[in-house]
Amino acid sequence: GIAGELAYLYLSATNPRFRDLVRARRLEGERTSTVQQVESWLAELSPEGRRRFEALTANCRQVQRVYETLRPGGLSVIDEQRWRSLDQLLWLFLRLAVSLELLERQMGAVDPGGLQREVEALRAEIAALAPASEALRKSKQSLLELKERRLENFGRAGEARQILASELQRVEQQVELLREEAAMSRNAESLSARIDSVAGTLSENDSWMRQHEEFLSDLGV
Repeated sequence: GIAGELAYLYLSATNPRFRDLVRARRLEGERTSTVQQVESWLAELSPEGRRRFEALTANCRQVQRVYETLRPGGLSVIDEQRWRSLDQLLWLFLRLAVSLELLERQMGAVDPGGLQREVEALRAEIAALAPASEALRKSKQSLLELKERRLENFGRAGEARQILASELQRVEQQVELLREEAAMSRNAESLSARIDSVAGTLSENDSWMRQHEEFLSDLGV
């Protein structure tokens, strides 16, 4: 279940439920590489990032414990599928969290104000060039275009950062609400419906990830 999947990397090198995560990711034959990938992502996270991931995992674990008390006869195949959906949500949260932190580090290395001043200075220099300085004009124009592209990329990165931060908070709030509702629930069916609703977030997040696959790949995730 939830506690056993990505939490494996914190708790044990022999967690028997890690196979469920592998199956959910369709990586049964690549178990070692899957573990290495998750370990790599966790190593990229800041202490705060790991704290957020651990808190999300703990909330999912608590929901699972409550649900299992409402199913004294044992979990069905459909129930196990529900856990795998939440496992994938944890996987997606981890990837989003790593993407955000890597993006913030890259953006932190850029001084947009200084870059903007350089662009304005170059424009002024080009405008002041004598007509006979065609070779110099071409060189400076090429340099100007490069700096303008960097500014444009910085703006796109800023928008992506806001989206990533918002999506992470949305997942956290949905799981937190699910945990609170699970604590008050006395009906397995209603809790099942809520779990399915939260797991549905996966398709929305996954759609955004697919649309920005090239961008995320450039970040190394």
